[in-house]
Amino acid sequence: MQQNWTIVKGLVLVGFLFLAITSQAYVVSAEPSTKWINTYGGAGDDEGYSVTNSDDGYVFVGITNSSGSGQYDVLLIKTDSLGSMEWNRTYGGSFNDRAYSVVTTINDSYALAGSTNSFGSGDVDYWLIKVDSEGNLEWTQTYDGQGYDSCRSLIATSDGGYALLGYTISSRSESTSSGLANSDVWLVKVDSLGNMEWNQTYGGTSLDSVSSIKENVDGSYALGCSTVSFGAGNADFWLVIVDSVGVPKWNKTYGGSGTEYLNSLVVTIDGGYALAGSTNSFGSGSADVWLVKVDPFGNMEWNQTYGGPIADYCDSMVTSGNGGFTLACIVQPPTFWDGKFWMITVNSLGNLELNQTYGISAHHSPTSVLNTKDGNLIFAGSTRDSIGFRDYWLAKIGETDMESEFLIIGLSLILVVLMLVGLLIYKRTRNSNITE
Repeated sequence: MQQNWTIVKGLVLVGFLFLAITSQAYVVSAEPSTKWINTYGGAGDDEGYSVTNSDDGYVFVGITNSSGSGQYDVLLIKTDSLGSMEWNRTYGGSFNDRAYSVVTTINDSYALAGSTNSFGSGDVDYWLIKVDSEGNLEWTQTYDGQGYDSCRSLIATSDGGYALLGYTISSRSESTSSGLANSDVWLVKVDSLGNMEWNQTYGGTSLDSVSSIKENVDGSYALGCSTVSFGAGNADFWLVIVDSVGVPKWNKTYGGSGTEYLNSLVVTIDGGYALAGSTNSFGSGSADVWLVKVDPFGNMEWNQTYGGPIADYCDSMVTSGNGGFTLACIVQPPTFWDGKFWMITVNSLGNLELNQTYGISAHHSPTSVLNTKDGNLIFAGSTRDSIGFRDYWLAKIGETDMESEFLIIGLSLILVVLMLVGLLIYKRTRNSNITE
């Protein structure tokens, strides 16, 4: 009997130790892990700006002077699910041509938007490029305000067309809105072939710039902007809501006595909005990440700052499944122009859940974050090589492999069953001995 009891105690002890270890491993597995990090580029500068999901991987757009025909050309890269390059294409003319945004369209084709100095009738014009699933050019369109016009954000709209948002420093306006001064926000709506349907400008007498556009469920648009014309400080967050033909419905500014720049906007699950960027009016550093949550009418519900004693910036943000947010940020070191990649995850009230930096050097600058089809995150941007040139940079970050987690859970359950069997054997043996 004593020998049986010793065996049972041993099983129980081993079981509890294993459960303790695997429980800790399971907790750790909830922390994000780096799936892979890849760089892409040539002998010159290659700067990545925007990434989107494809059927079996990712498509990444930016600019290059490593290849192509002009000073800078658009560079589009397609990778598989592991980040290995499948193909790349360049688009451009003899001068500077850039793309800042890419979206996936029907049949797994892609639309890119930015600016061109090679084509169009103005100094610099909006440039919309449509390519097929292999990156082959289908058509392009330019949109001219007779000055300097740069598109910074593109969305595929619910009617099959596109909306392009950027800024204009033009000598005249093609819009029905008031005239332009310094720089204004310029929204252009086109059909599925890039033909302009309407356009509108928004702004005051000073500099007004833009970062992001989203379509609301009712067909209206939310424009994430920064403004010097309005607000309380040198520059403020500026949220503009317009109807389905670009007519303003309302707008609100957010900021303090210093400078706030808005870099990312998302529509939240409650119909409101979250705005992310940087501030030096609030927080503890020379600049801090600033996240603002507002209701569907733009009334502020809460705001949070994140950062240390030096400069910290947020360039992009996505919503998470629990109503929270993941922010792609830069920690700016005092001796480098580039920053270090910093990922922040917060809950639905902006309370910090996770912050983690990546990269062995201070030369990783994320400009875009994307929720992937498999529940992970893709971060895109640029990194500087050893001789100072930039390369495209892509990182996939997410939970540990589910197969490993299921294996741990399965082994834990087996141990629990063995413990219960051992206790049952001991109980029966004891009862048998008592009976005897």
